Amino acid sequence: MASSSYCFGLVLSLAVLLPCLLISASATNYIDAICQRVTDKAFCAKTLNAYPAAASATSQFQAAVATLNLAISYADKCAGFSGNAAKENPNLKTQFAASQDAFVTISKSVKSAASELKVSPDTANYDVMVCSDSIAVVKNSVGKNLDNASKTVMTMTLMMEKLLAIAVGATVAVGGSIRNSLNISFGLNIHKFSLANIVINLGISYANNTGGYAAETAKREPTLKAQFNSCQHEYDGIQLYLRMARGELKESPMSANYDIFRCTDITMYVKDLVGGNRDYASKTFMEMTLQMENLIDVAIGATVALGG
Repeated sequence: MASSSYCFGLVLSLAVLLPCLLISASATNYIDAICQRVTDKAFCAKTLNAYPAAASATSQFQAAVATLNLAISYADKCAGFSGNAAKENPNLKTQFAASQDAFVTISKSVKSAASELKVSPDTANYDVMVCSDSIAVVKNSVGKNLDNASKTVMTMTLMMEKLLAIAVGATVAVGGSIRNSLNISFGLNIHKFSLANIVINLGISYANNTGGYAAETAKREPTLKAQFNSCQHEYDGIQLYLRMARGELKESPMSANYDIFRCTDITMYVKDLVGGNRDYASKTFMEMTLQMENLIDVAIGATVALGG
């Protein structure tokens, strides 16, 4: 009797535990799929297995979203620390404020990636990858400083880089890869219309990030407020034209081509607005604008390939 009670208890325990074990095993597979695309695989596995949302994921998509949320959370933490450092270190206020803005931009970009992950993992992949620009801003702002707060920010920045690398791996694990999407030279058979859509989406995403940087700079630099507010408005215009082009791409590639071409007038105007400035924020913004021009050129080429 006791034996049958023991067996019944064992069976009942297994019935309760087995789904959990299966979920755990599945989550491990999803984490492995992410980490195999990351250089530091050991750090990736240790980090995600210790993060409950990732360790309990029941699908690859869920694991990817959890990974992106982890990066968002850490970016917010870094932004908060940098903001406090700006208040506590008046002599380094501008540098820490720039770092705070950079981390805010990272958070926004990864949030954008999370929202796009299901519909367009390629765009999500790009949104995470462009965070490297913001990492460079932080390193250039405080990387050479010797104070404790700057050293802490740099330590946090290195951790942020590692988490972003994992986030990139998460987007690739669900099908996102900018290098694959734009890889014409490697002989991939991608439909021209799909490729043009991807390119335009990249342009929209980058215009959004650059406009966000302009908005943050306008808040941080009172003497440049008017110029950067104008720049933000102009980048809103770029996004509008690119979205119009995307909507017209299938029915009228020529109209789409024209809409994208109008963006070149905007970038020229933006360069006139801040191109003569010598401050760090303006120089960074000019570099971002040059990258925007490159993406516009690629988007124009994509519409031409469709007959535009």
